Amino acid sequence: MPTFIVSLTASRRLDATGNPALQVCVTTSKGTYTSLQSVPSKRKTALDTDDKEGAAHVQQAIHNIEFVISPALIGRRFDLAKDLKRIDDFMSELAKQEEGKEGPVLGKEERMAVSVACARAGADAAGIPLYEFIRQEAFASTAPYIMPVPFFTVLNGDGIEYTIAPTGATSMAQAIKMGSETYHALKQALEDKLGTAASHTTTTGSFSNPLLQPLESLHLLAQTIHASGHTNTTSIGLNASSLTSLNSPTKIQLYNDLLSKYPITLLEDPFPEDEWESWSSFSAATGEIQGKQGVAIVDREVMCQERMELARGRGVCNGVLLELDVFPDLSAVFAAANQAFSYGWGVFISHSLAETTDSFIADLAVGLRCGHLKAGAPSRGENVLKYNRLLDIEEEIKANGQDIKFAGEEFRVAHGRIKEEKVPFNVYGY
Repeated sequence: MPTFIVSLTASRRLDATGNPALQVCVTTSKGTYTSLQSVPSKRKTALDTDDKEGAAHVQQAIHNIEFVISPALIGRRFDLAKDLKRIDDFMSELAKQEEGKEGPVLGKEERMAVSVACARAGADAAGIPLYEFIRQEAFASTAPYIMPVPFFTVLNGDGIEYTIAPTGATSMAQAIKMGSETYHALKQALEDKLGTAASHTTTTGSFSNPLLQPLESLHLLAQTIHASGHTNTTSIGLNASSLTSLNSPTKIQLYNDLLSKYPITLLEDPFPEDEWESWSSFSAATGEIQGKQGVAIVDREVMCQERMELARGRGVCNGVLLELDVFPDLSAVFAAANQAFSYGWGVFISHSLAETTDSFIADLAVGLRCGHLKAGAPSRGENVLKYNRLLDIEEEIKANGQDIKFAGEEFRVAHGRIKEEKVPFNVYGY
């Protein structure tokens, strides 16, 4: 029996930084299903608390949902169990129609919030878990389920964000235990080295210390991993998107030096998005570094079809980072992921800069079989919610006797699609 939307409402809530967020509720004959979406803001720093623009975005989104999307969507009587793609396409067409009218057009925030809430309702209508509903909608492989390696954000310093990844774990439960132990050991190590002020945390829960140089940070991380008893089972990821103080030749020299000394398995945004020659030169050079054939090179700026095609043709990276809040709906996320998979690339699901207490990306990572995920430090409620959801999913799959595998060291190719060796190193981004 079809399940239709009975009501669709929106309201203002808070994101993890205390700023306005958008909550959407989809009600059917089976219940009410929600999503919580952050909204864009032009605040320059975390100290800019007067976010009037964000509040205006939320109010406009609420108006768009209740007076434009809701009546139109309810009137079409889509079957939530099987019509997610049709719902997303309908909202896309609706947005195009609204462009010719006076006033603000439909934004991607409200469309994504509705799409996520409809996915939750659709999963319940179909009588399957959310991650399985996503797997079917994205046309992902069936078995086994892949539990993603969590890349915990633990340290920020001198323009680089450092993550730790328990690639040697055999389960999500073990991985999260290892990540938590290392995180707390790092806090103590920072305080012992630099004093209690050194354990100040950012909005993602990572420790912030701009005084540490890259070699110092990595040496401290390596020592902490060893002291925690996780040497050879925990690797390191670098996000260099904020490393703007160095030119590209100097960056290449720095990256190669770091890669030769530390167990780095993922490099995110090593260069500005349009510096094609730097990307190509570095990707080619990394293939000559002994023992570094498994590093993922990622870029967050190349999520559209055309730029991914360009990046693939130039051989500049082997993975893409996907953040939910840059897409208009889930169908667009699935399309981007499948395009990357068809190249043999990795897909790195990431939390947003302004996070909420919605755990959806945990189900998304499992449903897409992407192999790795970044959801902040193993602390703060909005992060822990996602990691706990991953633990729930793992336990549920095992309890049902279904095939399950922790991605481990093969996180970039865990999806099982064609493997392309043009970029031998894991460089993510473009």
